[in-house]
This record gives sequence, C-alpha cells and structure tokens, in this order.
Amino acid sequence: MAAIPMAALAYHLYENVVRPGRIPREEIEALADEMEQRHPDDPDDWAFVEEQAAWYRGDLHGQGRWHRVRKALRTRRPQRP
Repeated sequence: MAAIPMAALAYHLYENVVRPGRIPREEIEALADEMEQRHPDDPDDWAFVEEQAAWYRGDLHGQGRWHRVRKALRTRRPQRP
C-alpha cells in the first residue's frame, strides 16, 4: 500500500525538480531576457502568469521551467519594497 504514495512522490519530484533542473541555463536566461524585453515593468509577474498557466494545464515540467525563470529574474533585479 505504501508503494503507491511513494511512486507518486517520486514522480512529482522528478517532474518538478529533476527534469526542470536539466533545462540548460542558457535557455532559462534566454526566457528571462525575453520576459524583460516584453514586460520591462514587471517581468517577474508575467513569468508567474506563465507558471500558473502551466500549473492549470497540469504541465509540471513547464511549471518548473517558469519557476526557474522567475528565480533568474529575481537574482537580476533588486527586491521591490
């Protein structure tokens, strides 16, 4: 009985952590650059919209990708008050 929850946990970790972590940094940086060009006032908010859209679609890999983009954007810009 414990095998099913463990399998679900393993799948979730793979889709949300391992697989997005294998996306090349250059791709993440390119997406962050694109967000900054298209939405100079609030690129992090728009990346969050993309992350939420991936969540609604059930796209765990896409959600992880956009989470990494948001993280890259946060390291580039100073924190807002």
